[in-house]
Amino acid sequence: MKMVNLNKISYKIEAGARKFVSGMAKGDALAPIILLEAAVTGGRTYQAHKRGGFVESRERATEETVGAIFWFGGVIAFNKMGDAIGKKLLKLKHVNFDVGKDAVRNPLENYIAETAKYGKKALAAFKLTKVVTSILLANAFVGFVVPKINQKITANYQKSVLAKKLKEKNNSAQSPQTQTSFENFVKKETPKVSFAGMGGIQTLLSLTNNFENDSRYKLLSTDVGIAGGRGISARNKYERREVLFRDIVSIYFYMFCRKHLNGLLNFIEQGKTTRLDPVSTQKLTSHIGEKFKSKINYSAEEFEKLVFGNKNAEIPAEIKSKIQNGIISLEEFKKSVGKDSKEATIAERMSKLQPSLKNGAILTEAQLKDVYSEGLINKPEFLNEIFEEFTGKKSTDPMKFVAEDDLRQLKSRMVDYVETIIKKAKASGEGITLDTLKKFSRKNFWGNAFNLGVGFAVSGYFLSTVIPKVQYWMTKKQTGNDKFPGVEKYKK
Repeated sequence: MKMVNLNKISYKIEAGARKFVSGMAKGDALAPIILLEAAVTGGRTYQAHKRGGFVESRERATEETVGAIFWFGGVIAFNKMGDAIGKKLLKLKHVNFDVGKDAVRNPLENYIAETAKYGKKALAAFKLTKVVTSILLANAFVGFVVPKINQKITANYQKSVLAKKLKEKNNSAQSPQTQTSFENFVKKETPKVSFAGMGGIQTLLSLTNNFENDSRYKLLSTDVGIAGGRGISARNKYERREVLFRDIVSIYFYMFCRKHLNGLLNFIEQGKTTRLDPVSTQKLTSHIGEKFKSKINYSAEEFEKLVFGNKNAEIPAEIKSKIQNGIISLEEFKKSVGKDSKEATIAERMSKLQPSLKNGAILTEAQLKDVYSEGLINKPEFLNEIFEEFTGKKSTDPMKFVAEDDLRQLKSRMVDYVETIIKKAKASGEGITLDTLKKFSRKNFWGNAFNLGVGFAVSGYFLSTVIPKVQYWMTKKQTGNDKFPGVEKYKK
């Protein structure tokens, strides 16, 4: 009988949990957003059922589910269709390139150098046209097509209910025995279906976690268009007010609330709005932990030197004068320090943290500082592992754009994390052991999980419950009736 490796299972569970929480920290990972949307769809459908019975809850479930599918994947699907059309019409080998640019990365130039078929303006126009068209198509479908389909289904349902009433009325005129049941029927509201029987929202399509550069922009662009389309498609002014209030206010709770609450809680707890994500924390702990095999206890000063190296290291003035726009070519640096020097060897490895530009490999000013500082946290191979994990291996892809500022901010969060450990050790007068690192790693994970979880819960509660209740209250105050305004025209 094969024995189950509990340690291996425990490690996989922990790794999965860290990855999920890290995704929540980034804000644009797909899994947390899908989970939030499932909760929102269920909550809004339930609130709709309480007010408008089967008719309104059916509309809400349809609108939210189809809307979510196109919110997550509509732009991506239309974008891929545009890629296929572009490849065929322009006869391109592939279209998997970004158009973002900074001093360190320029994927469009890399693509032009590879294909040498079209210029920058033509390729940028292709990308822009494709992206704008994809957003407009997704917005049109969710903002105009889905509401009209929803309204048609409701109209047909209302007609069938009316036909049933008329049939039962005719039957009752012929059969006195059925008169009482008919009178009971017409005194009731529109027949309702138990909410419990509608089933939960199933797992949505598994989609890629970004659109071009950042899925948050894709989601936000779709939100704005959908709100406008649904407002135009509304059946009367009361429904229009509800739709616009719900969709516009929801944007904040979908896109920003979690980040703001997370930053506030982080600031209260540690004096900084940011916190290192759990996956990077675990990798940093493992990287530093290797040094505890030969020495089990470090003083705060020893640990600081081990991790940061020479914090006071300066880039030589001669080299600093050659830095332009925040970068220097690797070749230029080697000429200054000697091709066989230790600094040149480290710089060679450091330059692999990003793709080469048109004129060759480069180094940033921050990377130059790391070359002279050394220290565990500045090791090129470690930074490459961290950056690739954080960006999904885009940081070294010549066809993808990753803002260098984002990577430097990640490095800054690692520095802050280590400095917190050192500060704690100095205050207590205790040494730093491997167990110390593990305790801080666990504390960091639970701090992330709690703070991000609070933001998730607050956003979900407002989106699923508070916003629907407020929009219903608005209609009740305006009309005097606590009923679904979308079916008034069918009743008439």
